[in-house]
Amino acid sequence: MLVALNDHWKVPVGYFLIDSLNGNERASLLEKCFELIYETGIILHSVTFDGVIVNLSMCTALGANFVVGENFKPYIINNMTKENIFCFFDPCHMLKLVRNTLGDKLELRHKGKSIYWQNIVLKKFQETEALQFCSQYVPERFKYPEETALFCSMFNDAFDILNVRSKFCKKKKCNMPLTNENYNKLKTYAGNIIEYIKQFKYYNHLITPDPLLFFTQHTKSQNIKQLQYSTNESILQSNRKTGFLGFIICLTNMFDLFHTLKEKGLKYLLTYKINQDHLETVFSALRSRAGFNDNPNAKQFESSYKRLLVRHEI
Repeated sequence: MLVALNDHWKVPVGYFLIDSLNGNERASLLEKCFELIYETGIILHSVTFDGVIVNLSMCTALGANFVVGENFKPYIINNMTKENIFCFFDPCHMLKLVRNTLGDKLELRHKGKSIYWQNIVLKKFQETEALQFCSQYVPERFKYPEETALFCSMFNDAFDILNVRSKFCKKKKCNMPLTNENYNKLKTYAGNIIEYIKQFKYYNHLITPDPLLFFTQHTKSQNIKQLQYSTNESILQSNRKTGFLGFIICLTNMFDLFHTLKEKGLKYLLTYKINQDHLETVFSALRSRAGFNDNPNAKQFESSYKRLLVRHEI
C-alpha cells in the first residue's frame, strides 16, 4: 500500500494470494513494486513492515544491514533513482514484541539493575496482601521499581515519537511532529532512548515456582527456589532482538527521512504516516465485506475490493 507523506491519500498496489514467501522472493517482488511506482512518477522514500524475520531477510537481500555497529545500514538503495529507501518497523508491533520479551523472560538488565515483569503485573493487584506476600517471600524479585518505571517511560516516549498524527497535536514531551524547530529536541530524546536500548541484557531463567502463582493459589510455602541464570547477553545479540532493534531503526531513520523530505519542500513529518495502521485498516475493511474471513480466495478478494472502490467513489 502506498501512503502519501505530503497529502491525504493512500492506495493499495498489490495483494498476493500465496501461503508464504522467503526473503529473496519477497525482495524480488518489492523491487518490481519499486519499478512500477517509479513509472507513475511517485517518489518512494520508505518501506514499512512488521517484525517477521523473513522481512528482515528481504531487506538484507536488497542491501540493508541491521547489525548495530560500524556497518549499520538501515536502508536500501532504489535502483531507479539511486536514493535511499528507509526501512521502518511497525511501532505497534515492536511495542508488542518488547512487552512479550519482558513477559517471557520475566527479567531484563540495564546497567546492572533488573527490570521485572512482576513489577508491572503487580499493579493489577490492589490488595495490600499481594504486596506483603511478595515482599515477605521473594523480596529480591521486587527490587528496583524505579528501573521498571524508567523502562515503561522510555518505550512510551519512543512510541509517542513514532505515532504523531497531526501537526496541530498538543506538543507534549515527545508527541509532536518533526520540524526544524523541534528537531534538536526530538533528536536528543531519540538518542537517549537508543543508547538506553543498546545497554539492555537479558537472562534465561529457571523459576520454580512463580510467586504470583503462589499468591493466587494462597500457598504459604517458603521453599521458593532462587533464580538460576543460564545466559547473560546483549538483547541486540539475542533471538528476541527484533522489537528493540526495530525501535532503534525507526528512531534513526526518521531523522534521515526528514532531511530528505526537507530538501523536497516538506516542512514537517508526521510519523504516523510511516506505520502499518493504514494497511491494517484496509485489511479490516476487506475482511468485513467477506464475512470477516481472514483468508479470502481470489474471487472473494476481488469482490470485496470492488465494493470498497465503488463505495469510495460514491
